[in-house]
Amino acid sequence: MEYIPLSAFIMSCKVNSAPSSVQDLPETVEAAASFGFTADDIGDYLFDVLASYGHDFSSLEFLTGDNAYVNGALCTKIEAWIYRNKRIRRSVPLVGCASHKLNLAVQFLCSESENPIWSAAISRVHTLMVSLKSLKNRIKLAVVTSLNPELRNDTRWRSTYLMLKKYLRLVQETDNFRKCSFDRTTCNLIPVDDVEDEDSEFSTIKKIVRCLKRFDELCVWLQTDNPSEVKMSKVRFYFDKLLTEYPTLRRYLGKDSDLVHCPDFDNAISKIQLAADQGKATVSLTHDERAAVAMYAIGAGSGVEVVAQPDSDDDGEPSFIEQGKSEYDSKRPKQQPPYKSTLHISPTSNIVERLFSRCGLIMRPHRRLMDPSTLEMLVMLRFNRDLWDERDVDTVMARNYDVSRRDSDTPASTSTSMSFAEHHSQPDRRVSSSSSSSL
Repeated sequence: MEYIPLSAFIMSCKVNSAPSSVQDLPETVEAAASFGFTADDIGDYLFDVLASYGHDFSSLEFLTGDNAYVNGALCTKIEAWIYRNKRIRRSVPLVGCASHKLNLAVQFLCSESENPIWSAAISRVHTLMVSLKSLKNRIKLAVVTSLNPELRNDTRWRSTYLMLKKYLRLVQETDNFRKCSFDRTTCNLIPVDDVEDEDSEFSTIKKIVRCLKRFDELCVWLQTDNPSEVKMSKVRFYFDKLLTEYPTLRRYLGKDSDLVHCPDFDNAISKIQLAADQGKATVSLTHDERAAVAMYAIGAGSGVEVVAQPDSDDDGEPSFIEQGKSEYDSKRPKQQPPYKSTLHISPTSNIVERLFSRCGLIMRPHRRLMDPSTLEMLVMLRFNRDLWDERDVDTVMARNYDVSRRDSDTPASTSTSMSFAEHHSQPDRRVSSSSSSSL
């Protein structure tokens, strides 16, 4: 089984090697007019890549990607293609990225519509951080502490928590900025530090940090590159724990959320993995859930790895993830449910996001003329760094050197290495040679 990061998805199908993930730009005006990122456009591109490896849409098991409408529409169109061309009626579910769902939940929790007090406090800290990043204020701040201000970034899902956490550290280092000789405009942006008032802005910020700490721990855990650790059953377990404290987030984290493309598939996989972890030989599934995972109902699942417990936080209290593991993990008998292993079903598309970030670091503005095949090769070498080392590079360079030496010893290469004067002193040979080659 291969995982194919392609066009913001993780496709699961049986191939011998991963297809290219770099899409060529249109070369003609007509091609540019029809170039886009609709479900049909992305589907055509995915089909061409699969066809180059002798596969089609019927080889797909599922797609993992962001919870966007276009991604769900793509899965629906793939299902229609499979039935129209293969006469096979089955679903190609979209496994929504759990990290994306968590980000949407945090944004809603801190929004003005859901919690206006929190939203006002976060905006005030962000405005203060913007002011602290000015040249004069950064110099004044550097005299007191080595900490730098940090802004909230919409593209970085942990930025709100990290910004508020950095603010509390700056308050502690600078005695609530009293050691800094800021002007009156900057001082007016500092939240009021009233320890006795529980409703003050400073107390509200501390509450927000304590709340977002759990979400941040879960966000970091979801980025763990270990399929036996980050799986759909554990993601559902942690989401349910958050919903017991924040029921208003059910529209994003609930198992029956509108963001879930195929609830029967997600629920069935979670139940199968949970039964495997608990050592149960049977799984209680509904008729629709059994139909959604019928492709995995062959043989028994594989064994389950036991993952070591992480260290506790710096404050000595067990983390949210550690507390959840103590409730989730238990002694597991050797019995397994009658399903194949489903650990390859990734609940997040973080690996694709890391791929995009790496492409952005390589394709800088001064490299905008880089050929797509060169970018693909660089990214492939970077993400498969464990498959090659300096010895492989030395071997390839030595082989290329030997080939170049053999080519330089051939008569054809010798004739091409003539000087400019010698080359133009033989016009008849050049003409006759070109004439014979054209024939």
